[in-house]
Amino acid sequence: MIHIIVGTRAQIIKMAPIMKELENRGIDYNYIFLAQHKETMYEIMAQFEIKRPDIVIGDMNKDITNVKDMIFWSFYILIYSFFKSKKIFRDDKRGVALIHGDAPPLFLGAFMAKRQGLKVAQIEAGLRSHNYLKPFPEELTRVISAKVGLIDIFFCQNEKAVNNISHLNRTTYCTDYNTILDSLRLAEQSHLTTKHIETNEKFAVVSLHRFETISKKEELEKAVTEIHKITKHIKLFFILHPPTRVSLKKNGLYDNLKNNPRCTLL
Repeated sequence: MIHIIVGTRAQIIKMAPIMKELENRGIDYNYIFLAQHKETMYEIMAQFEIKRPDIVIGDMNKDITNVKDMIFWSFYILIYSFFKSKKIFRDDKRGVALIHGDAPPLFLGAFMAKRQGLKVAQIEAGLRSHNYLKPFPEELTRVISAKVGLIDIFFCQNEKAVNNISHLNRTTYCTDYNTILDSLRLAEQSHLTTKHIETNEKFAVVSLHRFETISKKEELEKAVTEIHKITKHIKLFFILHPPTRVSLKKNGLYDNLKNNPRCTLL
């Protein structure tokens, strides 16, 4: 059986095309939601018209955005999975778990799946910065998960990513592109009402959500400064993730951006 493990907004956006394809082919899958992110998650699922999770673990009724909450949330998931592994994976011991990227649910989900006896496939695998602190904790998560043998199959987006993990001698596929392309195509076909922005200007879209950036005032200030510089040349639409909005307000930078007529906060 196929088990899909998702925990963040980025993961659901990039896994949605795979889930839709399975549904279109009539292939049943077990959808496991490790709720690192809570806000807007179900709205995103509805946007892509994918089924609701078969099981939800670690729902703290909020986004997990700081180290203290992350530690508690991680231990909760591991302890729950220790006692409820059969329930989580429908007593399957021969299937495969698909997990995207390098967020904490990769390590947690892979650990759970391997303990159950399943194979683990990583989508968008092989990305490396070769700096454990940038991005943090993503670089640590993906490197450790691969090195300790939690991942059996790597789906890489390009040859560079393939080369980064070639020394591991495991099953590797080069898909030649990122599933975000499929996500954009699905979004264009969506029947749900979306927010349309009227502008005749050229514009760019900004997204800022890395923990290492929004958790440090100095890094956040650098990012905001760059945004202001860019608006001198092109109009920006800044899509604010809930933790980003909170961090900008906490550090006194939200109004600074809001007052820039060339930067629209969404």
